[in-house]
Parts: sequence; C-alpha cells; structure tokens
Amino acid sequence: MMFTLDRGAMLRLSLITMTTSPTLALLGCSSGVKTYPVKLHVAYEDGTTIEGAIVAFQSVSDAGAKTKTYSGVGKVQADGTCTLTTFQPNDGLVAGLHRATVGLPPLWGMQGQDPDESQGPPTPPLHPKFRSPDTSELKFTVTPSGPNEFSIQLERP
Repeated sequence: MMFTLDRGAMLRLSLITMTTSPTLALLGCSSGVKTYPVKLHVAYEDGTTIEGAIVAFQSVSDAGAKTKTYSGVGKVQADGTCTLTTFQPNDGLVAGLHRATVGLPPLWGMQGQDPDESQGPPTPPLHPKFRSPDTSELKFTVTPSGPNEFSIQLERP
C-alpha cells in the first residue's frame, strides 16, 4: 500500500518527531549560526494551559534577500512553559523576526492502543488559524541581548 503526504502533513510529522525525540534534533548542523535562548508561556486567554501543543517558529528574511531561514520547535509542558530547539535541544532561535504556529500532535492514542489507553493527556482543541504562519498573527523578535521571553495567548475555536 502506498500513500503520500502533502507538505503540511510532512512538516507536522517532522515537528512532532523532533520534539518527541531530542536525539534527532542533534542531527542538525548549525554551521556556526548563533542561537539565543527563548522561553514561552502558551495558554488560552483564560489561563488554561495546553500541555503537549507543538509550537513552531520560522525566521523571516527580508523580501528579495537570499538569506537562509531557520525553524525552531518546542513542546508545551503542563505548566504552559516551552523552550525552543533549532539545532540542539533547548538552544533557542536565531536572532530576528519570527512567525509562529501552534498545533496539536495528531498521533496521540495511535500506538496500537485502545483510545481509553491513550498516551497523550486530554487536550482542548485549538483554533485552526494558529496552524499557519499566514493566519496565526503570531510574530516575535529574538534579540542577542534578550531576554527572549514571550507569552502566546490563544483563542478557543
């Protein structure tokens, strides 16, 4: 049986794999690119945290510039905190403007177990606009001088 994944599905699968398997993140090569620690707090507007959500940041290059862009990802913890990984676990992000997305791992409970024995915690749904950097409206600037501490407040669907 053969199946194909669209670009979005491949990106989500890559993000999930990198955040759930830190050893895979070590395979990346920084090529001397400097990163800066980033700490996030992710929750709904009422303060309810979203444990297990995946946050992805994509650096933004100037229009027309032939500059590399870099991605960083992290997994939201029970207290709503999240650190980001670009090349090595928790190394942060490159300096500059970043657009962000927030999503939920689609594979919870799909490890050959009954739904009642799911490995993931029950998590409320996220508004679909947060799945794309074009609609999320989440933009953050990382600076070398820091502190790079950001809060993401999400709307419910």
